[in-house]
Amino acid sequence: NIHKHGIEFKMAGGYLDLLSYVAELERLPQKLMWGKLVLAVVAHPKCELTLTIYTLSLNSVWLVV
Repeated sequence: NIHKHGIEFKMAGGYLDLLSYVAELERLPQKLMWGKLVLAVVAHPKCELTLTIYTLSLNSVWLVV
């Protein structure tokens, strides 16, 4: 069985900084599945980005702390 593991990130910054961050994620050698990406302008120039990404694994347990 293949298991889908997701995580949601919330971050704030300027639009170009957040765009650069997402571009870096897309260039990673490990491929990520995108679930949701929401960008909201809080007060110009500050934006908030909510990003949900998923990985696939053969293990049902994704993170052990």
